[in-house]
Amino acid sequence: MRILAQGSEEFIQKLGELLGAGHPLVWVFTLEEQRALRLIGSSCAFWTYEPLGGTLRYAHQDCGSVSGFEEVLEGFFGHPEASVLVVLGPDRKDLLGWALRVRSAYPELLSKKKSLIVVSDLQHPPRELERFAVPALLPSPGVQELLRLLEDVLSGENAANPLVAVLDEDAKRQACLVLKGLLEHEALLAFRLALSTGKTKAAFLQTLAREKVRVFKRSGALSYVEPDVDLSKVGGLDRFKGWLVKRRPLFFHPPEAAGEFLVPKGVLLMGVAGTGKSLCAKVAAGIFELPLLRLELSALFAQQSDQDSPDTVFLRTIDELENLEPCVLWVDEIEKGFVSGIDAGGSSSSRISASFLTWMQERRSRIFVVATANRIMMLPAEILRRGRFDDVFFLDLPDFAERKEIFRIQLERFGINPSGFDAENLAEAGKGFSGAEIEQVVKQALIEGLAEAREVSEADIYRSIGSFVPLSVTMFEQIKAIKKWAHDRAIPASSSTCF
Repeated sequence: MRILAQGSEEFIQKLGELLGAGHPLVWVFTLEEQRALRLIGSSCAFWTYEPLGGTLRYAHQDCGSVSGFEEVLEGFFGHPEASVLVVLGPDRKDLLGWALRVRSAYPELLSKKKSLIVVSDLQHPPRELERFAVPALLPSPGVQELLRLLEDVLSGENAANPLVAVLDEDAKRQACLVLKGLLEHEALLAFRLALSTGKTKAAFLQTLAREKVRVFKRSGALSYVEPDVDLSKVGGLDRFKGWLVKRRPLFFHPPEAAGEFLVPKGVLLMGVAGTGKSLCAKVAAGIFELPLLRLELSALFAQQSDQDSPDTVFLRTIDELENLEPCVLWVDEIEKGFVSGIDAGGSSSSRISASFLTWMQERRSRIFVVATANRIMMLPAEILRRGRFDDVFFLDLPDFAERKEIFRIQLERFGINPSGFDAENLAEAGKGFSGAEIEQVVKQALIEGLAEAREVSEADIYRSIGSFVPLSVTMFEQIKAIKKWAHDRAIPASSSTCF
């Protein structure tokens, strides 16, 4: 038997059932002793013994000092109305002796229907108590607990703080979803930091996301990415953005009838290099208003040490991901990681590849995966199975209208007024250029102007275009093959795409 609870309410309910049945020994693993006492106290009145100070309390009232655990047990058994005793941590100095004493007291606990609850930072009871204790993991604060905590923090905040007015109920719930998995004091500090440094809702949520990643991040294969993208300035991708907007409510609040089966799992993005696949990961994080994490598969396969095998590192990385939900996970150039894994045969890399595919298929956590691939034909067929990704999107080279928009966005980005340029001529001259290549064209033209201490001109941009040989020329055959593959297998990310 084991208490596995999804939230504090379920934990209280299951613990209450055990105590009501007079179960003799429950072992609660937690790093939050005071929170555990609060939750236990919501289901019953109890005695508390703190070995460190030798203090005995009843219902938070100090009953004085005791000489040790033996005296506590004697008083507990002799008191007719005492039914629950909570011990904050076992005796670390003599763990074996302490465990044997508890085991010897077990028959009397059982016969008198009294319960001993051990609240400890030791994840498992000593071997001598394994067959006697019911292990329980105190779940981290749920959304409702975090909401109450946030409300308490906001109530003490200066009314002049702009976030006090900006944070509506949806924003507060989103903030608490982001911090799920943190301990109570960690969430409290994160709320305080975000309220003292942020001025907008987006900045507030990003600070919370960074703090959560800072707490949990242990693997070099995971990194936090700032989703610093203004969605209003992202040209094209109308179908992809519309797809995300439709599914955002399902990610957080799926209909009860369908439940988790409607929660979107993620997308695979394929296309020509430089067409905005990486940008799409930031777009997804922006629309979902979630932290964006990047997983380097190649780094995952390469990580190993004398203590840890790559398989162990992978399992630890997955545990970190599960702790960091809800989030958007960006897996860039996924084909490189899986090719290296498959080529290795029965190696650790091959096992990691298989485990990663299984996790993508079976996961129930709210982790939206955005994987990108430049050469999707290199991927194993099993990764394209339905259930691992909801859909495959194809990103083509921008058409005429999209190139006009990209030129305008890039000019503004570098502080250049686009009204002084002929957008249609620029779009025509940039035919066959990707969005990344248009960015480089504008950057090169700006450098030329700065070198001569003058404003950048349209002629500078035309000269820059003339000096570039785009990928659509150098990789013509490969791009043609990608488009042919995508014709019947992928959804165009932009409605203007023509195969």
